[in-house]
Amino acid sequence: SHQHAPFELTMSHFDTFIKRSKHILYLGLSYSHQLHQLKNTLEEVCFKAGYKKDTRLYKPHITLSKKTVFKHTFNQNIKEFTYTVTGVSLMLSHRVNGILTYDRLYYKGFDTDDINETHRTTL
Repeated sequence: SHQHAPFELTMSHFDTFIKRSKHILYLGLSYSHQLHQLKNTLEEVCFKAGYKKDTRLYKPHITLSKKTVFKHTFNQNIKEFTYTVTGVSLMLSHRVNGILTYDRLYYKGFDTDDINETHRTTL
């Protein structure tokens, strides 16, 4: 069993990338050793369960918008802020009636017992 403690993540900047000709707006994160440890743990658990490892460059971020259209030049600077990560969720991303939907399949708190619950978020 892998144990992880709550840790801090710092949001450091806005940025964009293009995927399938659509602009994705995201919030970039400062480097976090704890986040990389968590990513490595999850990758190993998934690999042992039969999933392939992702070979793409790991660039942790929080997606804010998937079809972003900028009418003016966009200022990427923000005042850094930090929040505490207290657990991890396994999410299923799929479309329901044409709407991109995220269902939480599983949640594990770092300093609590396992909490299995279903939660749906639509975009």
